[in-house]
Amino acid sequence: MTSDEIRALQREEITAFLLSIEWAGRVLDFGCDIAPYRGIVQRGGGWWHGYNRVSFPSGHKREDVGPDEPLAEQWDMILCTQVLQYVAYPAELLRCFAAVADTLVLTYATNWPEVESEDLFRCTRSGMEQLLAATGWTVDRHEPLGTIPFGDREEIALGYGIVARS
Repeated sequence: MTSDEIRALQREEITAFLLSIEWAGRVLDFGCDIAPYRGIVQRGGGWWHGYNRVSFPSGHKREDVGPDEPLAEQWDMILCTQVLQYVAYPAELLRCFAAVADTLVLTYATNWPEVESEDLFRCTRSGMEQLLAATGWTVDRHEPLGTIPFGDREEIALGYGIVARS
């Protein structure tokens, strides 16, 4: 399976997961890139705010959008899709999220092959649960986002979707 095929499948699975969320109040889409999930949040009842950094290591250079200091404000929910693996200090970012939001909706890559040199971390399901607990989050939902074949073994999770409370 090519990295483009993995990404396409991943986008489909993330979209399906996000459609199952009950969005409410002010939602910060942290690392929103080109805002592919804005409509899902808005149609679901959330008031969407996007945030990017020009220097965000995603390979996609976008202009900054959203509040200058988004983590200095209070949010009802933070949406963070496929960002954590690019962050040098993910525990620090998760602690910041817990200090300013009640709910975190997070998706993350797991053990499938790296597709960019900027990928820094991959977490297993239990590793992510431990990281979230250590940073002030309680997981309400944690489910796989589809699977991909893994040689002659079973299929492995493409990634996971989480809803957690601070």
